[in-house]
Amino acid sequence: MHVLVQNCVTHHYLGESNEWKPHKNHAKRFASSADAVEYCVNHDLADCQLVMRFNGSRYDVQIPLGAECRKRSHHQSHRNR
Repeated sequence: MHVLVQNCVTHHYLGESNEWKPHKNHAKRFASSADAVEYCVNHDLADCQLVMRFNGSRYDVQIPLGAECRKRSHHQSHRNR
């Protein structure tokens, strides 16, 4: 499993050199979800979500962290019903 941080507005991923990258292959990988959350809090990153990537993207999990991400996630889940 890979733990990544994604901007839920632009869908870019936090990169190794702390800039936003458009592709997940260039994303910084965190050792755990706790490490990723701590990083986001310590660096005041807003509108982010954790992305936990597993073998096969259909099993990927996204966890919204910021208010904008929670709104978008809630709106998306209602559209998919």
